[in-house]
Amino acid sequence: MLVSNYSSMENAYDNEQFGHATYECAAILIEEFMQYDKAEPYLWCVLDHCADCYAGEMCPTTIVGLDTTAHCQSAVWNYLGFVSRKKEVPDYVHAATYYRTALDLWPENCGAMAYSMELFLTTGNATAARAMHTAFCDACGPDDLEAAVVAELGSCPTPPPVASSDAARGSGPLMVATAASGLFLIV
Repeated sequence: MLVSNYSSMENAYDNEQFGHATYECAAILIEEFMQYDKAEPYLWCVLDHCADCYAGEMCPTTIVGLDTTAHCQSAVWNYLGFVSRKKEVPDYVHAATYYRTALDLWPENCGAMAYSMELFLTTGNATAARAMHTAFCDACGPDDLEAAVVAELGSCPTPPPVASSDAARGSGPLMVATAASGLFLIV
């Protein structure tokens, strides 16, 4: 899968022999086969193809509903951070850089926020993990949090109570719903 003489992971994948890398295959390497070391050079090839998103070509991340260059690049940088963290010899410094790049390109990338939290917890940076937890909860909500993150930092806070009234008549009882309890109070 690698060229014989490569200078870095960025130019290690042998696309002449194995063809161009795809995001879909990268996801399979990572999520199904957990081949993190193999996925790293492969992802660098996918990253190069994110430029095709605006050139009228097929965007590599269209398969997951991401059709812009920024979203494509952010998704690939996120995976680069993940494999850097999970490979046989973890590289937390590069993982942090890659997650930051992913979030610079697309600040609402919930996956990059969640993985950043995991990285911060792994490296003992509780302050950064709490800050990312707050940003994640504000942008993404509670549904995507991993159990380990919830155990360490807690669930996302419940949204504040919602107040509504009979807007059609401009009067009537005010009903306050508390999302966490499902109780209603009529005032």
